Amino acid sequence: MALPAGEPYMTISFYVKVEGEGTTTQYDYLDVLVAPTSVTPAAGTEVSSTYRLARYNLLGSSWVQRTVRFCGTGGQTYRVIFSWRNDASAGTQPPAAVDQVHITSSATPPPTPWIVNVSALPYSHGADNTCGKGNNLTSSNVSPTCGSTSYYGGEDMVWVFTPNSSGMVTITLNASTTYTGLKLYQGGTLNPCGGLTGATCVGEANSGSSTASNLTLTACVQPGQTYYLQVDYWPSPTCGAITNLTISAPTPLEPVQAWVRA
Repeated sequence: MALPAGEPYMTISFYVKVEGEGTTTQYDYLDVLVAPTSVTPAAGTEVSSTYRLARYNLLGSSWVQRTVRFCGTGGQTYRVIFSWRNDASAGTQPPAAVDQVHITSSATPPPTPWIVNVSALPYSHGADNTCGKGNNLTSSNVSPTCGSTSYYGGEDMVWVFTPNSSGMVTITLNASTTYTGLKLYQGGTLNPCGGLTGATCVGEANSGSSTASNLTLTACVQPGQTYYLQVDYWPSPTCGAITNLTISAPTPLEPVQAWVRA
């Protein structure tokens, strides 16, 4: 797929049905990737996850539509790859099938469903799902990284907020997915095509177990500073459902009293 000069943004829409095997650990899955033409798929060898835009399994036996987006360089040619992996043991029929692939290019940036702009604190997000939103922040395009680099491998979401006052905020994630991570950054530049540079890691919280759990992260924030909150995964799984995510209003810190002994 050759991106025309001046049109670096690619949108790939397609219908897919896929079952396979694995919930906590995905044994069978379909990867959607965009790679340089120097990358040639070969049977029995997985394409590097560096180029992966999305991964699907257990979507059901009926056709569902999915859309992924890629930000490249206008005038360059890329290879769009659909890759099915099966561990040759157990699983549910059918394996992956893809139909009606539609690829377009554009001069304007694509929509960013993985970025949520928070208008005010306190905030409550409600139910959502990172599946289909893409692996936008990775250990390769986030510099510097925040905490464990294992929790950069899944499809992610980012909440952007700017407090009006200083104090401690409490962030709570209610999720039903294992190996989930929260990362909070201050400042930096978030690229709508994926990547975060120049930010400071404020804190992280990881489920760190094979059972789903709620996560809580507390951090001291400053007024007028932009913060980026990332929800990501240590595959497997590669994505998951969110029951709710909340960010409290800043709670003022108690003043420090100094005692002078006479």
